Amino acid sequence: MSDYYHTESSEENLPLFSSGQTAKETRAAAHEAAKPKHSKRLDQAEAILFDAGPQGCIRHRLGDLMGIPLASVCSIALKLLDAGIAFEVGKRPSPHGKSAAVLVHRDHLHGGASK
Repeated sequence: MSDYYHTESSEENLPLFSSGQTAKETRAAAHEAAKPKHSKRLDQAEAILFDAGPQGCIRHRLGDLMGIPLASVCSIALKLLDAGIAFEVGKRPSPHGKSAAVLVHRDHLHGGASK
């Protein structure tokens, strides 16, 4: 049995076992393709937080307004927090009745707005 296979759409012989190299290349390409979208999402999240004013919003609300799942919002919120664009300023009940951190745009801390 050969360690290569031939595809009908290509003259190229591809290895049957690439030790994950094909998967690594696919993940890298997907990551590069997602970068512009992620940047747009960061900008969108920042605008939503700014528009929310001093009362801010929780991640659940941010996800609803952005039209993305909570799991996707969490990484965006973390980037905003790490960059000093947003701050956690308290807790508010989530739609599930649990306590959720309130995110506020930095321009609305201590009552100031300068955007």
